[in-house]
Amino acid sequence: IVSIRSYQSLIASSIIGELDIDPYSILLIDDVSGQATVDCNVIRPFLMKDGKSTELKVVRESYTQKTDLWDGQSLLDVSVFKNGKYTDKNSDGKIVEHSYEPYGFMLLRNHFFKTAAFNTNLQEYYKERFKGVENPVLKDMFGNEFKTEDVKMVTTPNSVKIFKFSDIICKYMIEDDKKVFLNGLKELLNEKYEELQKAKQAVTTAKRKLTMLLNYDPEKRKEPPIQDDIDMAQDYLDKAEERYNEIFMVFDDETKQLLKDIEYEQERLTWDWYREQIKGQKFGCCKTEHKSKLDDKQNLWYQIIVSLNFNKDELWELVKPQVEEINLMRKYVAWFKHFVDMRATEKVKDSMMLSLLNVNDDISRTKWYTDYRRYKINGIIDKLIAGKLQIEDSDFCTLVGNPYEMLRASCGEKIETSILSDFECYCTRYKDGEELYGMRSPHICTGNNALL
Repeated sequence: IVSIRSYQSLIASSIIGELDIDPYSILLIDDVSGQATVDCNVIRPFLMKDGKSTELKVVRESYTQKTDLWDGQSLLDVSVFKNGKYTDKNSDGKIVEHSYEPYGFMLLRNHFFKTAAFNTNLQEYYKERFKGVENPVLKDMFGNEFKTEDVKMVTTPNSVKIFKFSDIICKYMIEDDKKVFLNGLKELLNEKYEELQKAKQAVTTAKRKLTMLLNYDPEKRKEPPIQDDIDMAQDYLDKAEERYNEIFMVFDDETKQLLKDIEYEQERLTWDWYREQIKGQKFGCCKTEHKSKLDDKQNLWYQIIVSLNFNKDELWELVKPQVEEINLMRKYVAWFKHFVDMRATEKVKDSMMLSLLNVNDDISRTKWYTDYRRYKINGIIDKLIAGKLQIEDSDFCTLVGNPYEMLRASCGEKIETSILSDFECYCTRYKDGEELYGMRSPHICTGNNALL
């Protein structure tokens, strides 16, 4: 109940606009797991000297991390970005219509659906991929066929939260005539369980009979058992155990495969039902990327600084450029003017001060200017103390994971290689071969740092 309530609230999210996406233009592909092994600090329990209690220790060892390659992301055709519109108010308070075309991604939500959809030349890729092929066809994870020109989105079950409740959907929402194959799989599974249970019961009965014969009680039985009866009971037990072992040896593999087949069929039926339910429903766009107010600088926050484990000298190297900038702002009007210019659109006071300084720098000789400068600089110092250090040549970026491999997978290709090597990323802001330091936001531990 807690889980289903949290996903129900997706449609209560604040949005900046809506989009029309036909659910029958969504190509659903299998999630693919990737793994990497690196040396890292791993917490392990160790037995203490008393031989009873344990303590946790940090040890350096190789650790293999598995993760989904496309967790919660989708590829959305550029045409959807071009055709999609949203409205907001301009500085004059008038309603203005905008297109999503300039954006690289949109965070989309719908009923039991949540994904980061990235701006992709899907149709252009398919034209190149199937050049010379007449009437190419794509298949989703359930075998549904698509013409390449009909595909507007490629996504995975990770983004479709309704799959978490496919057993409930199949039980209550799917018509019986559509569940014939599913019910047949379930009956077959029940037969496997019953067959194992009967074999187990036969072993129990045979053991009980043999035990009664071996433990002869004159008070309960007048004549003692003859050897033939004991041999027959032993033979019956041996055959019962042999039969049970035969069934048990293949039981796990057979039931695991049946459970897998049942889950697959439940998801297939759920996907068909779900697409019909959201047909005509608009997708909500919660947010897109936007330009930073600080241009080429960004604020760190205290969680990052704590996770870096810097000593005092190393921390000073981080703070030093901003401290020097504060001293220049105190000494030179031009430096303070530049600071005000970066924030002139935020507050009326900043705009007023900038306008006056643009007319005449002599305003800097007034008490009003010195009080204003002190107020602004104290605000910067307060932010520094709170851990909001500004780092140059930095930006907040939204990472898209293995997009080219996702394109390949949408064509049915098996993904075993990547065009990127370990810890490589691609960003046109930086030169080829540069080392980048990445910090995840929200930031919760040292493991959220990466050298790329």
